[in-house]
Amino acid sequence: MTYGPWALWGAELAWNKDHGVYLETTESEPKLLAHSQGMLCGAPNFINQDTLVVTDCGSTLIILSTNGTVLNQIQLGKVGVALPTAIPSRNGTTFAVPTFVPGLFDSPIPRKMSVQVFELHGTKPLLTVDIPPRLGWGGIALSPNGELLALGVGQFVKVYRVPHL
Repeated sequence: MTYGPWALWGAELAWNKDHGVYLETTESEPKLLAHSQGMLCGAPNFINQDTLVVTDCGSTLIILSTNGTVLNQIQLGKVGVALPTAIPSRNGTTFAVPTFVPGLFDSPIPRKMSVQVFELHGTKPLLTVDIPPRLGWGGIALSPNGELLALGVGQFVKVYRVPHL
């Protein structure tokens, strides 16, 4: 998996362009998976080989299958989604989403920062961890089984157990 203006999983390459999410393989031409009336921000991110997550530039995460079916939509509330949009665990069902509340009066320092952990088919976070905005996040990782969340905060790494519903 690679983060950037596109996402790569094996031979599958996904990207956003002109309000759409596209997928291409070494054996196929690019195909439109989904079209949005609004903008899509950042690159899509693979959660597993068959599933992508994108954000609508607001506070909605859109979970798509690689055949173009919308599997889920998660409303995050009045927050922005930082990039990368999602950090997956290797289990292919759990992922973390860094979010923020923008600063006041064009301040570059957000008023609130947090990381939320979701399951693929859930709509509520399994875990939300607030981060002091002045320290920021230095890194976000989920354990391979999705049971632990590690956050780089300032000069420390903090590890949290992810409860499962």
